[in-house]
Amino acid sequence: MEERELGGIEGLQGWLSRDVFARTKSPRKAAGRALGTLVEIMAYYVLLSWGLRDSISIETRTVSSLQKIRDGRGNHMGIIYDDYNKPTIGPYDHMVSRIVKSSDPKTLSKFIMSVGIMSNHGNWITSSKPNKELRVLQQSYDWLLFLTDRGLTCFVEEAIMSGQYPATQSAFYSSHTKESRQNPFTKSNMDYDAHIELVCYFTQNMLRAEGWLDAMSLHKRPLGDLKRQVWELRGNAWAQ
Repeated sequence: MEERELGGIEGLQGWLSRDVFARTKSPRKAAGRALGTLVEIMAYYVLLSWGLRDSISIETRTVSSLQKIRDGRGNHMGIIYDDYNKPTIGPYDHMVSRIVKSSDPKTLSKFIMSVGIMSNHGNWITSSKPNKELRVLQQSYDWLLFLTDRGLTCFVEEAIMSGQYPATQSAFYSSHTKESRQNPFTKSNMDYDAHIELVCYFTQNMLRAEGWLDAMSLHKRPLGDLKRQVWELRGNAWAQ
């Protein structure tokens, strides 16, 4: 495919509607769903580029040992129980930091740090101007990552449209054909050759990709803090 520039999120939506989903009943809705998939894939491969392949679980049904509650004043608190069912309660962010720094395998074994991802797809919402729905999402995860429109368009231009990553381009297009029985381009099911290319892309562009993400923790901490926390968790003494 000839390399071309989308000129922003509206250009990306137009390209998807016109060139990829033109034959569907609702090209714009199909384009919106595809954008959501792209956002999830990008977040997943950023985490992979941090060396966390064996530490990530996608949309796990396991419950974390640390649970969120509110005190009488509406403040976010965390509660965790020990082996004797004795609770420990404290400000949620402090509880997370305490667990991350813990050397106790039992404390670590059932702790899950949840990371969500979203993008506004060209709407008026931004990470610095959240609406009600975004605030609810922000409270639902330990970290919520907000992907910028620029990041989304750069990724599509470079990894899909340019032809420099042929397996990725092929997997993307084949995922939207009627002949495809199993989607080969999702965060949980990726074509192997496309996976290798995407790992290469995000490893080579790690710093750029991190710049496309705004971290939205409850206490407005930077993305670097998330990176440090997951690396510290990864190196701790987990129970077998």
